[in-house]
Amino acid sequence: MSVFLILTLHAKANTGTVIDNIVGISFMVVLFSLIIQSLTVAPLAKKLLKRS
Repeated sequence: MSVFLILTLHAKANTGTVIDNIVGISFMVVLFSLIIQSLTVAPLAKKLLKRS
């Protein structure tokens, strides 16, 4: 959803370096958070399954 909102901002605004920087930074943040989440879910699930 955050990617959709940023792309909507990019489409409605005039093209400029500030908007391009915001779009680039937001894509990097979203990608980074997806990578971190995917790397931490499996070990967490294994720990939780061992407890039960």
